Amino acid sequence: MVATAALVAGTAAEAASGSAPCAGCNVVWITMDTTRADRMGFLGNQAGLTPRLDALAATSTVFTRAYSQAPATLLSVSSYFSGRYRANNGIDFDLEDLDRYHALSPEVTTVAEALGGKGYATVGFNANPVIANDKKYSFGLDQGFSSWKPGDDAATAAAAVAYLRGTGSTPYLAYVHLMGPHADNPRLEGFEARRGKFDSKLVDVSQKFYEDVAAGKATATAGDMAYMRAMYDDGVWEMDQRVGAVVDAVRASKRADKTVIVVTADHGEALGEPGANPPRFGHGHALDEALLHVPLVVYVPGSSPRRDDRLAELVDVAPTLTDVVGVATEAAWAWDGQPLMGSRAVVGTVALAERARWEARQVGARTLTHAYLLTPAKGWTKAYDLRVDRGQTTPVKTLAPEHQALAAVIKKYLETAKPPGAGTKTAATEEELEMLKALGYTQ
Repeated sequence: MVATAALVAGTAAEAASGSAPCAGCNVVWITMDTTRADRMGFLGNQAGLTPRLDALAATSTVFTRAYSQAPATLLSVSSYFSGRYRANNGIDFDLEDLDRYHALSPEVTTVAEALGGKGYATVGFNANPVIANDKKYSFGLDQGFSSWKPGDDAATAAAAVAYLRGTGSTPYLAYVHLMGPHADNPRLEGFEARRGKFDSKLVDVSQKFYEDVAAGKATATAGDMAYMRAMYDDGVWEMDQRVGAVVDAVRASKRADKTVIVVTADHGEALGEPGANPPRFGHGHALDEALLHVPLVVYVPGSSPRRDDRLAELVDVAPTLTDVVGVATEAAWAWDGQPLMGSRAVVGTVALAERARWEARQVGARTLTHAYLLTPAKGWTKAYDLRVDRGQTTPVKTLAPEHQALAAVIKKYLETAKPPGAGTKTAATEEELEMLKALGYTQ
């Protein structure tokens, strides 16, 4: 947020000073992969998909307009762990070329390193195989974690619960990353009882089918599309149960009254939004509302629940957590994010996002009412009025002053970004590339 707030007049306001809301507290940070904000009951969804999250949100601060820095996992996680926008954290990848990618730069200071340097135990439980660090192509996203355990969703939730039940007096950061509704979506037991019957020949829903529909290689009927959305929703429902189990473990622990809980998503998911031609499912391909708007819930013991409708970014989570638990942010960390809570809370009104590798990247900036996109290598631009087109289906032909201000934000960002030394450059095997393709990270 700091990279943008200083560039638009009136974009930041200092909150009243005070002591850390939960000094020395533990932190449990849960990320739900591929989870849209509009599927949350606490954000208005009426389908009953998230009863456990709704209960947590009722006792927490809910940021209703939170946005990811990217529509896919690698760029998103690298940004929110490092507190830096993509151009300032060194990550880049082109796994299709087999021998080129740069991991998160070791020069950055991650939130795990920031808390670990103050005596926190730092543990990660991770169901996303791309960031699990058990493959040759590790992107270094475990930087600062003393433990980083891979597994599927069931194993990840179970391992997190076991850890939380056994914690002692040492403060800890426990990061839990669940795949949830990320395709492939298997048909869960009891699906029809929860979602009803659908006119579709599909059983499970695969990432490959998403890609084939987008490429015109397969046709999704209206019944297929309704079924795919229902399968996604059922994945959200199942993940809500797992999140609830982790929250229950926190509540049952001896230091429940000294544990901050954060729940968010790394990015959203396209589900064949009306107006898109062809209808797109999946993620990574656009910088729009469906892929960038994410839930963000922060529970702080002793704090009154509230809803905050101002703009928030995932890059702000790291400085928010350090401020809440009383760890001073150091200038040397050069974090772009700003705390959303605590004594140094800042209110921002512009959010940045990026997608694709450096040569083909697209950069977007948005306020609550306007969005502007730039493809630097081609000079292509698109502008949207989110007041009438929140789904970003029809670009406007004439730029408003708000679009011109966002264009200036992007220009300044590109001119002043200071990429640190790149991380490890290495190769992935053919087998690993196939797995990445199946998950939608390569084409």
